[in-house]
Amino acid sequence: MQGNAIDFSTLQVPGLTWVQSYQGVVRNQGLRQWPTGQSVLVLGQWKPDADEHGKELLGVFGVMEDLRGEFMHRFLVEVETSIPQQRPVIVARFAKSCFVGLKGIDVPLVDKLGRGQAVSGLKRDDIGPVQAALDSMLPAPSLLGVAQAMTSIARAPGLRLYKREAWNDCIKALETCESGEVVLAAEALGRIRDGLRHSGRRPANRVMSRTVLVKGLEYDHVVIGNADKIADCRNLYVALTRARHSVTVISSTSVVWLPEVKK
Repeated sequence: MQGNAIDFSTLQVPGLTWVQSYQGVVRNQGLRQWPTGQSVLVLGQWKPDADEHGKELLGVFGVMEDLRGEFMHRFLVEVETSIPQQRPVIVARFAKSCFVGLKGIDVPLVDKLGRGQAVSGLKRDDIGPVQAALDSMLPAPSLLGVAQAMTSIARAPGLRLYKREAWNDCIKALETCESGEVVLAAEALGRIRDGLRHSGRRPANRVMSRTVLVKGLEYDHVVIGNADKIADCRNLYVALTRARHSVTVISSTSVVWLPEVKK
């Protein structure tokens, strides 16, 4: 199809609402009052969009990872192949990409960890338990020590974990590897993700994802975070048909243009 446009402001479809983009719109729509017990999916077109929306939504929504777990796999390979003294730095950076509330993990703190020095003495608001967990990995932690530190970080008050799937699966993989069941944490992660393929994802009431990951899944309500970025009608179809009750479409204008789909 060439030059096809949909004007959402003119569609008379029960449960369909169009909202014009503005700063903070995804947060406002995602965190509004939803019916008790009903599920909500917020969609971004690309992984960076989903990750950014996850931060905006303050950890209320968990980011869905791809079945291969590429984000987690990169982290685990880096942990395993780096010198043990660098593991606290790797965990600190990974934590910052998974939690809301870790502004205190900044360049001076990471540099100090990289030199093998404790960081608990640095003045950082509200992340003392995180600093202590990072220090627990000095000078050279085992993989189990990394898993234990990550568990402590997740329990720290005031943090909001929006990449729960990634964080928790990495902990499981490290613990499985240390137990001797497998040699490599990346291999353990592969087994965990394969199990997900067979058993399916656990139901969750608040999910942040991409269209490519939610084919065949249904939620009570769907918020499409930026319809302007949807690349073709197939992805738009997936986004619009995930909801049982309501769809909220966010875009800069009510008219969304869809390029031709090559057959």
